[in-house]
Amino acid sequence: DYVNILNYSETTSYIVPCFEKQLVQATKENIHIFKDAIDRLEPNGKTQLEQALLIAFELLNQVKHQNIIIQRKYFF
Repeated sequence: DYVNILNYSETTSYIVPCFEKQLVQATKENIHIFKDAIDRLEPNGKTQLEQALLIAFELLNQVKHQNIIIQRKYFF
């Protein structure tokens, strides 16, 4: 499985900057990194769920497009 986590309060950002704009493998080490980052989160104002969903779906579309290109590369 592959994952990423967004923090969405007044702004939306990836909780682990080095994992920005990518899905990372859900290894024990990466899960530990995510849990540490979640523990450091602090609430900040109003939640911007719409912005977080847009970023999440953009990432999913990007990954889907990359997978299609990779599949074509190996099949053609």
